[in-house]
Amino acid sequence: MSTVSEEAIVRLRDYEPAIYEKYENGIRVGQKKMKPSDLGLSMLNMLEDHEIIGHLLENHSLSEMFEEYFNHLKYAEGESYDYNAEVIKTLGLFLELLDENEDSQEMLGAILKTLSWYFDPTQLDEEAVTGLMRKFIHRISEFHQKDQIQNLFYSLLDKVNVLGENSDAFLTKVLQLALKRATFDDHETLIHQLFEVTANKSKKDWVVKTLSQYMEQERTCASPILPRNCFAYQEYRNGNKIVGIEVDKQRFDVKYHRHEFNEVGHPKLLFIFEVSGTKIRWAKVAAIKERFISGQTRLYHYPFANVSTNFSACWPELRDLEIKELSKVGSLPYVFLNSETNDHLFNGTNLGEKYHKLQNNDFNEDELEDTGLVLSDLLDINA
Repeated sequence: MSTVSEEAIVRLRDYEPAIYEKYENGIRVGQKKMKPSDLGLSMLNMLEDHEIIGHLLENHSLSEMFEEYFNHLKYAEGESYDYNAEVIKTLGLFLELLDENEDSQEMLGAILKTLSWYFDPTQLDEEAVTGLMRKFIHRISEFHQKDQIQNLFYSLLDKVNVLGENSDAFLTKVLQLALKRATFDDHETLIHQLFEVTANKSKKDWVVKTLSQYMEQERTCASPILPRNCFAYQEYRNGNKIVGIEVDKQRFDVKYHRHEFNEVGHPKLLFIFEVSGTKIRWAKVAAIKERFISGQTRLYHYPFANVSTNFSACWPELRDLEIKELSKVGSLPYVFLNSETNDHLFNGTNLGEKYHKLQNNDFNEDELEDTGLVLSDLLDINA
């Protein structure tokens, strides 16, 4: 039996299809034209995959090669290519080649940074985003720059509605985690600052009630013996004291210049003194109408002389007085009312005539001039 000798000859021509000729025993038995691309692909089938990739990488970088490939997939016509699936599969294959050495971790970090520029978390549901962040934070064993973690926390906290639904449980958990790591010796300033901020936002009575549980029961204030007609007593850290004396509506004998008027009607009066040691620093006088005194008691101008519109008494002799016992302050209003008076600071036309008309008569409270203020405007007193 004779053997058949087969051979193929490819003739390449510039800018024209290639000619494929088939010969048997030296006789041409077939011929066809081929596109250069088809010819190239048919010849690539003769090579191993790694040989093809190696050849491509001789003239192109890996990124250039994949860029061309993915661009081709992205704009390919028809539905034969699943672009997203191909990208994910390729990325997965690449990541499987990486190990946990330092170089690989640096590469993964670069990939993550790149993805962060393109990733839109709003395209995922909230549960998926939360799960992703939990996994990321869980993998953080130690950051050398602690302030970076703090900045991340600030960013998250800024997005949280701390006063929204379930805010009590959320804030309590945050504070518990913070205080769990705090020790008084190492974080004394932090603990004090946290308490100060919280206390400033809380009601004073709640702060006092809470602190009282951790304080020894001891007397914090000892009131001196006060005047019988005292309606207010306050003491400051510098030792100064405020004493308020009530003088009921009644009649007083008045010395006006060289004249004396008997049983002159006066409205109900409030005298307020500031005591420093044994000295009186100042006195204020106001008239009132109400029987019972409260922080909302309306104040009226003193209807006679020697008291300014801001309630300050013009009383030069007051500073010369020495008060050895606080109970003696109760007598000072009567010293003022029985002292000789004049027209200084009187808001009227004829004070002498006014005294004359009020002799043996009660003062008509309808004639008082309203200041527009209440007692709590002068004193730190509960309404």
